Amino acid sequence: MKLYFFGNPHSTPQMQKRFFHIIEIFEKMGILVFSNLKKRELFTQEVQKMMESEESMIEKIDALIIEGSNQSFESAHLIALALAHKKQTLYAVEKNKYIDKNLLKLQEDGKTKRFFRIEFYTDDTLEKILKDFINVIEVGVESSHLKPTIKFTLRVTSRLERYLKWKTHNSKYSKADYIRDKLEAQMKEDEEYNKFIKEE
Repeated sequence: MKLYFFGNPHSTPQMQKRFFHIIEIFEKMGILVFSNLKKRELFTQEVQKMMESEESMIEKIDALIIEGSNQSFESAHLIALALAHKKQTLYAVEKNKYIDKNLLKLQEDGKTKRFFRIEFYTDDTLEKILKDFINVIEVGVESSHLKPTIKFTLRVTSRLERYLKWKTHNSKYSKADYIRDKLEAQMKEDEEYNKFIKEE
């Protein structure tokens, strides 16, 4: 999964520290995080090219996360782009902070509420809110029966390839479908992994 995290770069040092904590939470979950706060020189040429235009970047991510305690015009622009591309968007705000009434309307509008949500957080609830948002996206993708979008190259021996051909011959499965189903079944039965997911 790829997401873009936006934090107002003019925020206090304490808030800047929180921004990097948020990025760290996502990276520990195995998510590729792009952000306006990361130095461009840390990115590969491919990622730099992708980020040359915000619209190009929004097209290639799965979700947008904005820490909106300190509002900015750029965050409003990113929200508009994300909603135009039907990308899941989380607007996280410190509890008791002001929220623009136009953002509240987006959360209630029939067309945009499927993709936009506002969450008020405290230091104690922030991590759970972020992880719940990611889990909802992942479950939503699985339950909507979308085609897999992440390309993964797997090299196998000729013996394994012969087995896969034999196993899928005259069946409804392709070799890739067969491998995916086996991995899904293993994931559901993996007690250690399921414990890890519940603790997130």
